[in-house]
Order: sequence, then structure tokens, then C-alpha cells
Amino acid sequence: TAASDAIVLAPTGNAGGSLQVNGSSPVTFLSLETLTVDADGGAGDALTVNASAGNDSVSITSTNVTVNGQSLTLANEESIVANLGDGDDSATVTASAVPVTVNGGTGSDTLTVLNGAAGTTVTSSAVTVGANAAITDTATETVALTGSGVVTVQGTGSNDTLTINPAIQTAQINGGATITYASATAVTADGAGGTNDLVQVNGTSSNDALTVTRGATTTVTGLGGVTV
Repeated sequence: TAASDAIVLAPTGNAGGSLQVNGSSPVTFLSLETLTVDADGGAGDALTVNASAGNDSVSITSTNVTVNGQSLTLANEESIVANLGDGDDSATVTASAVPVTVNGGTGSDTLTVLNGAAGTTVTSSAVTVGANAAITDTATETVALTGSGVVTVQGTGSNDTLTINPAIQTAQINGGATITYASATAVTADGAGGTNDLVQVNGTSSNDALTVTRGATTTVTGLGGVTV
């Protein structure tokens, strides 16, 4: 409608599913090979996509959401929420001006962010790529960044432990989700607002050669390049 709408979409496969707008009775659709969800003119239109109880594969852009191969075109949505539900699920998100929230649910879930060459900041609850809107995540076990831009692993306002494993290109914030950055050119660990933050840079089981340069920041190199 012309007002702000709350739209709930539940694809079920085989070009079917259900659609609900603003608490109205859900509309079930079958065999619709082409479906466009257009929120029209509201300033705060929100789309919620509910996946299944199985193992789901979801991809999200500002103009499309695909669930287990079922592609749905989007228009004029101001926010998108994906509830992955049960199962071992994966969600792939392309950063844009539209904020996206991915709720992993139960199982072992992975959020993959296509961040390109833009600098990317990862906190314990969100990924922000360049000047794009944040991608918020809950209950995901892995956050995978595919791009080459510098990654900033950022703590909270409290005391944090930031763990960086440059040899295997992973990181963690306070023992949370595993962050992977296979193609990043460098990683910055930012304790943010805490007064007693710990940055732990782990080597390997082999003989490692690390170079530590102290200054306004501390640069650690030798295992892929980590800037603290």
C-alpha cells in the first residue's frame, strides 16, 4: 500500500508459498514461476522471509531473494529480514542501501557476505560493508567474507577478547561466530570502547616468524598480515 507495510513471505518450493500483508489472512500461491513483491510507496516497508525447517539456501539482494532455488523479485522494500529456521542453513547477502537481518535459528548456519573490495567492519552482531546499510545477524555459527577489502574486527563497549588466526584466515569476537576472510588484504582488530581489551594473534604448530612493529597501532606480519 501507500503506507508502511509489513509483508511476510514463506516460499515452499515448486513456485509456491504464502504471502501475508499487514496481518491480513495469508494468501497461498501455487505454480507462480514469476512473482514480484512490490511494497509500493511506504517509507518503512519491511519484508520478512521465512525459510523451512530443513536445510535452506537463501540469497538476498536489494531487489531479489532466492530460497532453495525459488527466485522472487523485490521492489520498494526498506528492510529485509530472513528467518532461516531449523536445519543447517546458508544465507548469502549482497550489501546495499537496504538493511538486512539474518536470523540463523537452530542448526549450524552460515552467513556469507559478498563484500568485494570495500572495507568491511564485523561486530558480534553485524557486518557493515563500506557505506552500505548494516547486515545484522543472530544465531549464525559462521560469518564468511568473500572480498579483498580490509576487514575490521570490532569489539563492544565492554572488555573484549578478539582472536585473530591469520594463518587460517579466521577470527572470533568473545568466542562467538567464526569469521572467515579468505581473500582480505589485511585485518584490523579494534577493541572499540573497552578499557581492558585483549587481542590474541595465534600462530601455527610450525615454526612461525612474526614481525611486531609498535606505534600508534601495532602491526603484526608474517602470517598473512594483521594490523592491530
